[in-house]
Amino acid sequence: MRLRVGMLLALCTAWLANPLSAWGGPFEDLARWVPESANVIAFVDVQGLHNSPIGQRESWASRHQMEFLAGAIIIPPSATHAVIASKVHSGTLGKDWDIVLARLTKRVNFNSLARKENTLVNTIEKHKAVLLQRNMYVVEMGRQDYAAVMPADRQELARWLRDAHSRNSLGLSPYLKEALDRVHTSGQLVVAFDLKDMIGQEEICQGLKHSETMKAQNISVSDCGAWLAGIRGVTFSARAGTDIQGELRLDFSSPVEPFEAIVRPLFFEVLSGMGAAMYDLENWDGKVEGNSYVLRGAVTNSLLRRITALVSPASGGISEAASTSPGGGEGDRTVRASQLYFKAITTLLEDLRRDSARAKRIQDIGHWHEVYARQIDELPPVDVDPELVAYATSVSGKLRALAASLRGVSLDNTV
Repeated sequence: MRLRVGMLLALCTAWLANPLSAWGGPFEDLARWVPESANVIAFVDVQGLHNSPIGQRESWASRHQMEFLAGAIIIPPSATHAVIASKVHSGTLGKDWDIVLARLTKRVNFNSLARKENTLVNTIEKHKAVLLQRNMYVVEMGRQDYAAVMPADRQELARWLRDAHSRNSLGLSPYLKEALDRVHTSGQLVVAFDLKDMIGQEEICQGLKHSETMKAQNISVSDCGAWLAGIRGVTFSARAGTDIQGELRLDFSSPVEPFEAIVRPLFFEVLSGMGAAMYDLENWDGKVEGNSYVLRGAVTNSLLRRITALVSPASGGISEAASTSPGGGEGDRTVRASQLYFKAITTLLEDLRRDSARAKRIQDIGHWHEVYARQIDELPPVDVDPELVAYATSVSGKLRALAASLRGVSLDNTV
């Protein structure tokens, strides 16, 4: 199914990176470059997804190729493994930076890429690098491994490379290292959010006082707040076999059992309050496992879209680095690029309609309008007709305006 592979691989909305020396398996090699400040990470076994029973049955590899050409998936089909890392700050949930690392079966021609971007090939800490139009650097990490670094800050890029070369071990936090271990046992896709120390007990207790879940339970706000302040993180994993099965873990530093009655409804209440409701998870089975609460169930296309949207970095421009330029003259390139660009916009709008139809709150619809507006803005505009780029800008602007309006409307006011 086109959407299913699209969401599993859109999570890799950027392609690129491989280390100079092997540290173990492909993921270990790629993860060695991740900065110590990362608190979000995703591991994707692209080759494993393509070769899974459902991937073979539904021709994911060929569908990946077509969607890549249309701009719906940015990681190129030649990638075998990818790692995405970010630093998210708790205040606005915005990102300080994104780094996407990937191992490719084909090498990138940096000279051709630089010509296409009308720029130069730089050498930064002995690595080839090209500044793309969409505020990111593409960096050669060695052989067939590459990195996309966003935003495009040359000084920070140089510091990052020096720091990575000076380390003798992985810079990942303990929780993100656990996610790396899980990728070998839990499936072809693992996404982890390190939440340790992100929110203080005082802020948590203040929020609990207004929680509908807490009002229905005879549990001390102070005790619950102290327990929640010890949250270590959240990890999502998906395994593609004959179908796709998923697991979502809420990991704490102390036992869950005393708060078993509230952990599930409180989790869904928090997601809804953030405008990031994931209704498919409500159908999953959940149980306490020591210091963790674990949900398990079937993974739908809708759920994959939501998970990937949470971790996807700004991706525009990466597709040019991996794809070959269409044949013909300038006019032919413009026609081809414009056709693929328009198809990508159409695909995103179709997905938005599906997500909006499933939403239970007006505010959730507003959230997804904002998400898809950002994805339209991040489509690579190289060789695209300027009028079509202006159309895309107009569409994303209208989606954002509608999102702002919807976020202030309650369901009671929409009879």
